[in-house]
Amino acid sequence: MSAEDKICDNIFKYIESNKNLWIERLREAVAIPSVSATAEHRQDVFKMIEWTEKMMTKLGISCKQIENSTQTLPDGTTIPLPPVIFGTLGNDKNKKT
Repeated sequence: MSAEDKICDNIFKYIESNKNLWIERLREAVAIPSVSATAEHRQDVFKMIEWTEKMMTKLGISCKQIENSTQTLPDGTTIPLPPVIFGTLGNDKNKKT
């Protein structure tokens, strides 16, 4: 077995052993009706942003929400666009990226 095969094998084993966790996270995510094209679910999009930021933070990612602009709907109503999540993983000043 090559080194690449061993790496892939370990990845697949990790995924399989954590399958229930991934399914539960997916279940949580799809339970939030965050269809951004519909105004009635815009607040749910904001909930999804919060949920995503929480998950990213649990993974050790430093997050910051950046406010976005607004959207004018066909009826003239203006609603806020969801914020953008900016995430940083690690901050070693000795590394270029």
